[in-house]
Amino acid sequence: MGAIDITKRIPTLGYQMIYFLLWPKQFVRKFQQGEIKRLSTKEVFGWSIALSIFLFGIYPLIAGHSALDAWNFILGYAKTQEQSHATSSSPQNPTFVKIGFLIGLGAGIDTPEASRLGFDSPQKVIFRAGPGWMLLDNVRPSSLGTKAASTLLLAGCQYFFLLCLYPAARIWHTTTEFRQALWLMNFYIALVWVAGSMLFILLFVVLYDLLRLNFEEAMTGLLTWSMLYGFLLYAFMVIALFVCVLARPFWVGFRTLFELSRLKFAGCLLVAWIGGYFLFPIWAFGVFLIIKFQSWLEVLL
Repeated sequence: MGAIDITKRIPTLGYQMIYFLLWPKQFVRKFQQGEIKRLSTKEVFGWSIALSIFLFGIYPLIAGHSALDAWNFILGYAKTQEQSHATSSSPQNPTFVKIGFLIGLGAGIDTPEASRLGFDSPQKVIFRAGPGWMLLDNVRPSSLGTKAASTLLLAGCQYFFLLCLYPAARIWHTTTEFRQALWLMNFYIALVWVAGSMLFILLFVVLYDLLRLNFEEAMTGLLTWSMLYGFLLYAFMVIALFVCVLARPFWVGFRTLFELSRLKFAGCLLVAWIGGYFLFPIWAFGVFLIIKFQSWLEVLL
């Protein structure tokens, strides 16, 4: 999807995402009644990935440095000669280490060795989804942001959460069709991806380009200004981001789609979370295959 196609879809999808963020119940009602132009899941997903790549591609042209340099600076990771050597001489050959379970939600990627090795060197990376986590070694974190990798990983998360949630909703006799739940889950994941990409670019511009502060220095300055108000401001931003972008659209949107009461939907989420224990090994195996054969997938996709 080129820059022209991305631009053409901004008015429609941008409006729909803002509408879903602000009024998720009304959005889902109009979606069910056919009053909202329903783009295909492929279009929504492809547009969100393409927009993210476009933003991270145009940022270096405007700022004069890569997004990875800004991210390393914000996290306080210094790029050493040893890291540069490892980048050029160490190939990515992912190996499975282990999987485990915890009381967790959502999805994410952790890089515990990035502070020492940077993001361009093969290292241990943790992939999380629902109540499970998987540890892989010899993975280059910077390679996970390519079009093929990000598309397949996001699609994997989409189907993982939907296959946990939809059967749980069927227990409470929801009449919602699977294709409707799939479209809304796809739209929600795309929304989170776009919002996350824009948040990262905003962090780069404010902390690195304007203030030249890493995250630790920014927090120290905020707490130095006022311990109480600084902490409250930080807590407010974190909670607002979590509630407004992640929790509220998901809770209200899918509860409206499945036509469940608050209590029944809470039970639905509990069942879905338990189901995640059984589905996670399948998801983990799929992610391992994506990372293992990423070079081939880049060519195919």
